[in-house]
Amino acid sequence: MQRHIRLHRSRAPVAFHGLRTASDHPTAMQDLLLMEKALATLGRDIAPTWALSGQLMLPKETSQVYKAELSQPLCTAVQVMVVNHLRRWGVQYAAVIGHSSGEIGAAYACGAVTMDEAIICAYLRGRAMNTQKSMMPVRAGGMAAVGLVASYAQKYLVDGVVVGCENSPPSTILSGNEDKLTGVLEAIKQDRPEVFSKSLAVDMAYHSHHMKEIDKSTNCPCTPYSQQKPPGSVPLNRN
Repeated sequence: MQRHIRLHRSRAPVAFHGLRTASDHPTAMQDLLLMEKALATLGRDIAPTWALSGQLMLPKETSQVYKAELSQPLCTAVQVMVVNHLRRWGVQYAAVIGHSSGEIGAAYACGAVTMDEAIICAYLRGRAMNTQKSMMPVRAGGMAAVGLVASYAQKYLVDGVVVGCENSPPSTILSGNEDKLTGVLEAIKQDRPEVFSKSLAVDMAYHSHHMKEIDKSTNCPCTPYSQQKPPGSVPLNRN
């Protein structure tokens, strides 16, 4: 029976559907260009020297999307484009949820900020974190995902490493000092070799005590570029 199923799957017909011309949705790429235009209004001293479109098209070998100054605006740009595309399909949100810097995309989805405000806030936030990181004591930070319940992962933690996020019951994010985090992952692999564990491609220890040090010396860089708006009808949940 198993041999028959494998043979059937290998011969399953594959169909290709050629879509109509891209002119059906000519605004698909315009969103990206409009966000680049918004960033350009920040002026020569603040505006990025790179383009969103260029960074998104870089191959894995040369991409530096793991850097805060790039990852935050790039992720927000993609989220904004997805929101706009769904809106063109008539999709309306009953509620939105934002996690970490994803709160910016969520705020845009529920109408709390405009597209320009969202991308400017994301860029300035990443830029500020990168600047403050260079002023902090030399101490590399890192993050890792492990396939353990948070309460069980706690037993492996050492000073300098904390539970950053609980993605789901069997998935926990650890964050903290990079050297200490490496030791924690090694301890988990030695004790539970069957457990999934992977270092994340980031250059900062988000959701840890490292962020508290940045908060102490960083004023919100987005305030001059945002306007207060009354709460919309779509609830925004943050976690």
